[in-house]
Order: sequence, then C-alpha cells, then structure tokens
Amino acid sequence: MAATAEQIAQLRRMTAEPSEVVYSDAAVAAYITNHPVRDSLHREIDDRAWVATYDLAAAASDIWSEKAAALAADYNVTTDGASLARSEKYQHARDQAQFWQSRSAIGDLEMVSEPHALKWSLWPFNREGIVNALPDDPADGDP
Repeated sequence: MAATAEQIAQLRRMTAEPSEVVYSDAAVAAYITNHPVRDSLHREIDDRAWVATYDLAAAASDIWSEKAAALAADYNVTTDGASLARSEKYQHARDQAQFWQSRSAIGDLEMVSEPHALKWSLWPFNREGIVNALPDDPADGDP
C-alpha cells in the first residue's frame, strides 16, 4: 500500500521539511511505508483485510537521524569576537530523532512467566516442580 497525501503532509510537518527541495514526496512516502504496523483492529500486515497503517513517529525519527548525519561535520567557530555554534544544529536533530523514536510503536513482546530452569541454571534443586527440595535424611527414620 502507498502512503496517502495526508500522511506525507503530516510527516513533513513532523520533520520540518515543508517543501520537496530535500525530500521528494516519493522519498517521504518510502520512509512511511518502511514502518507498517497492525491496523486499528489488530490485524497483522500480511492479513488480506489489513488496512494500511504506518508508524509516522518511526519514519520521522529516521529522517531526523539522517539530518543529524548530514550535520555531524559542523563545528563551532569563534573568530573576531563572533561565535557560531554550528554543533547545536546537530544536537537539535539528534534530540528530535530521539523524541520521535520514543513515540514510535513498540514491536511484539513475548511474555515469559519465569526463566527457563535448564537454560539459565537458576533452579539447581528443581525436581519435578519442587523448588529447593532436599533429599530425605536417613537418620530421621520412617514414621
């Protein structure tokens, strides 16, 4: 599915890219379609009934990260009493990338009730579901 004109316009606002000078509509649409998510009815992407739904925050984070990479070589300059803090642009772009990344959708999570006993060796006395069972003491005798 392709990104809609409304999604492209929203992503342009999220990334402060109002024109097609740097990112064409096709490029912005590609960033959007790289981040599909479940739709509002929780249908998976490969489901035939899936309604095209995308994570615009993740796409915005990608664009801001790319902008930061382009600004990484900028440095601060002080000359003739004037100061140019060019590195602030880089820091701003990194902050925006982090901001939008923190708002992106999380992936699937697997709930685990307890660590696997053999894999992690956390339960050395685990026998047949009894944790910390000690062997019978022969001195106790049978009652």
